[in-house]
Amino acid sequence: MHRLKLALIPLDNRAITYAYAKTLAKLADVELFMPDRNSLGGLTDLAKVDEILNWLQSVINNVDHSIICLDTILYGGLINSRRHNFDYAHLILRLTNLMQLTKNKSFFAQSSIMRISDNYDNTEEKPYWQEYGRELFLWSKLLYEASNERLSQEGNTQLNELEKNIPSDIKQDYLTTRLTNHMINEQLIDYVASGQINTLIYGIDDCTNIGMNTLETKIIQDKLSKHKLRHKVFIYPGCDEIANLLMAKVIFDNLGQMRPFLNINFALDSGQNIIGKYDGASFAEIFKQQLALFMNGESSTYPLNIVVHTAMQIQGDHIILDYKDKDNIVDTSLNVTATLNCLENTNYPIVLCDLAYANGADPKLVEALLNNPKLIAKIIGFSAWNTAGNSIGSALSQAICYASGLQQSDQEAFALAVKENLFIRLIDDYVWQAKIRPTLNGKKLLNQHEFLNNLMAADLNKVSEILKFDPQHLNLSLPWQRSFEIEVSC
Repeated sequence: MHRLKLALIPLDNRAITYAYAKTLAKLADVELFMPDRNSLGGLTDLAKVDEILNWLQSVINNVDHSIICLDTILYGGLINSRRHNFDYAHLILRLTNLMQLTKNKSFFAQSSIMRISDNYDNTEEKPYWQEYGRELFLWSKLLYEASNERLSQEGNTQLNELEKNIPSDIKQDYLTTRLTNHMINEQLIDYVASGQINTLIYGIDDCTNIGMNTLETKIIQDKLSKHKLRHKVFIYPGCDEIANLLMAKVIFDNLGQMRPFLNINFALDSGQNIIGKYDGASFAEIFKQQLALFMNGESSTYPLNIVVHTAMQIQGDHIILDYKDKDNIVDTSLNVTATLNCLENTNYPIVLCDLAYANGADPKLVEALLNNPKLIAKIIGFSAWNTAGNSIGSALSQAICYASGLQQSDQEAFALAVKENLFIRLIDDYVWQAKIRPTLNGKKLLNQHEFLNNLMAADLNKVSEILKFDPQHLNLSLPWQRSFEIEVSC
């Protein structure tokens, strides 16, 4: 049986976009080629685009398919897609060079629709966000409402005030960056229509807020309908998980008769209608949008079960942006009971998708599972990180990679890969994001394995013991020198 060979240019050098792709590839038993991590973009560093393109040229004839996050090639990474000052001519030249390199090759792509942040944090935005971030957000929202003839008299007054108070050079710079990115995104559709891009996903990054991003999304959707490309181009909430979804898409398409049926089972039916904190869409709608990528049909005789855990009415949030907002904390006691019952009554194998909270797992659920070896033995994957779109895409990817890994001859290596994946997700999504990170506000962080290991020692040992998995080469780090993301490698 041919072992699938894939080339992947990730979104940036974070663990979830770079290192975790390797974990999934190991689970799926596919051969994954990626550029040197030091060549990829970071929080402040731009990707070395020429170096990455030279790498792609060196491997493209030796792989079956390529998966390329276009923000890396065009802008130098996801963060710089919001910060750059490149003009359209420069970006279209980069895109043209990439298309020449990938001509007559199987090529899957990701691009992002630029977010609009409602805060004064310029860590991932242009410098002027520190002073005018919330004003720019409201300005964008009111302009969108005006474009739809929905602007109230009060809104019109606010818009006029913002037009006066936001410096014209800042407004012009922001509009220029948005328009430039949007023109590139429209151009990508033409490459799909001509067959040069096999499949394209637009990630709507942090899209719960309406504004110019909403208008851009509608323009792209209208163009897709005109070109009848909705089976080739997908657009939905999320960003960081999309390259892994595209890898799962390629794997799924190559499984032939062994393609699984992905059976989605909400432990509580009411959970389907909950709107993701950062997604602007219900959990059920996000599943529907992402499942469309896999042409999920009833014909498969091999079901893979995804059990979905939610809160009762709203999604909580482990990143407390407003301590007065009680919606950040949810009581999931009854929900945990329902999810445990659902796991009990669902056939193995199961991927558990925990959406009770954004930005981390539901501690009550995971603690109950860690005290129930019989149930945790049925779980082959787990996902509970960042947005609902991120978690759902990760859950689907784990399920498909598991189905692929089942086909390999070395079942001992496969069983180890399953445990490694589950260990990484539980340590990251539960131990770090839900338990440790919320306690670190104001504390000095050291990006050292020993420091992080001491913070998490008891939980690391407990998860390792429950899973019967010994991470012999465990390494913990904070690649972007901040607590938001941790890297867990084994």
